[in-house]
Amino acid sequence: MPYLLDIDDPDIPQHKRGEYYRILRAIPPGRKLRAVMELNDLQRDVLAAGVRALYPGISEREIAAKLTWLWFPDDLWEKVYGSRRRETSEE
Repeated sequence: MPYLLDIDDPDIPQHKRGEYYRILRAIPPGRKLRAVMELNDLQRDVLAAGVRALYPGISEREIAAKLTWLWFPDDLWEKVYGSRRRETSEE
């Protein structure tokens, strides 16, 4: 899958880099967006699996809350929910 190629790898010949970019440009925007959304879903699933492993037996609602805490950057979290101090002290 071309999305996973490290194009900056010095072992990749220049003509192959050009081919890689040609392939990427040929992919329709909707398909690119779908791929990004699938990777986003995969990342959330991996995070959820990690939360389940750390906190066995917690509810799906608690998992969703912990994912939200992990997912959002500090400034956005604080605008929406307030200080993270309470959440971090419980862990």
